[in-house]
Amino acid sequence: MQAMAFARMKESLGKVCYKVLILAPRYQAVVKLKRVEKELLVKWREKCEQLEEEGRVLSQKVNKMQTELAVSEKKHEEYKRIHEELKEEMESKERQRQEHLKQIKELEKTVYKLCLLYTSD
Repeated sequence: MQAMAFARMKESLGKVCYKVLILAPRYQAVVKLKRVEKELLVKWREKCEQLEEEGRVLSQKVNKMQTELAVSEKKHEEYKRIHEELKEEMESKERQRQEHLKQIKELEKTVYKLCLLYTSD
């Protein structure tokens, strides 16, 4: 009877030793892996939130720059229009000046002829 009890105890002790020596380190590794997995998941979530915030900030900057660009383009068009108007006005003034110069030359010729007529008498 003692031999049987001793055999059972030896078998039970072998199972406990197997569990302690073989399974315990595996279980500890699994527990450690799960803890590391949770830590990585937390870090990943934080990084995702950070990237989402950066994306929102960049989106706001892009919207602001697009608005500034639209305003700048409107100003550019306005300056271009004013430039064209001034150019046309200058061309018109130059034509008027040329016409006045012609008239002055004609008047000079007329005055010269009159002077000749007046002095010839």
